[in-house]
Amino acid sequence: MKPHKNSNTALSIKVAIILFATLAIYQQDLTILGNEAIRSELMNYILTVPFLLAYLLYRKRKMLRAVISFETSTTKRKSTFPNEEVIGALLCVTAFLLYWNGSYTFHPLEYHILTLPIFIAGCILIMFNAKTLKVLAFPIAFLLLLIPPPLEIVYAAGASLSIISSEAAYAILKATGLSVTLIAQYETPIITLIKPDSAPLPFAIDIACAGLYSLIGFTIFAVFAAYIARGAPWKKTATLLAGFPLIYVLNITRITIIVLIGNYYGMEAAMQAFHLLGG
Repeated sequence: MKPHKNSNTALSIKVAIILFATLAIYQQDLTILGNEAIRSELMNYILTVPFLLAYLLYRKRKMLRAVISFETSTTKRKSTFPNEEVIGALLCVTAFLLYWNGSYTFHPLEYHILTLPIFIAGCILIMFNAKTLKVLAFPIAFLLLLIPPPLEIVYAAGASLSIISSEAAYAILKATGLSVTLIAQYETPIITLIKPDSAPLPFAIDIACAGLYSLIGFTIFAVFAAYIARGAPWKKTATLLAGFPLIYVLNITRITIIVLIGNYYGMEAAMQAFHLLGG
């Protein structure tokens, strides 16, 4: 029992060292990232990543027990992978250099978070072995989803998606016989519902309504679900790819239903439905 206890102690110390080193370097960045995720609707999805990551690690617990050698925790370990400590140290140095360089760019947070999985991978090689890193490859790569999406790409993609969504919803509404118009105001498509007995009701299809937030959130859960699901890789990939057009069709349907609600029950009811259906 004593050797086993000593092995558990050594393992706990190694894990604690990795966690302490990571928090010492990335605590400020992770705090900023968490605050942004709480405040920004675009980055709300980041709040789910730690929970999904924790589940991925929980699923790997048996494999980790198999690859981590408790018996050699206090002795020189033998490995078929050459120079694990050296490669791990090089990864940590690479992460540090990228971190330092990113601090002098216009996107320091993105650069800093990008180096996080590189640094953790290096620490695992130094403290454990290549087999442990192989088992944890996907959870470590999953940390890349913490990188905030570039705003330039978000606005460009959101503008394109808002145009496509508004045109598709407009065509459906016209087919139902409603009197609607579609115009662009300050590059934002606006579907205006014209009712003879009341003032026109404008529905602006901005980035928040374009379906981009839904697509980003869907991507996180789709990648997670595809990884944990059982089946052939090509089937999981096909299911993942098929989900993107389906989730976007759902967004067009949401816009159409909101305008229909506005036609029958007024703008206030339509806005309440926006938040309900958006959620």
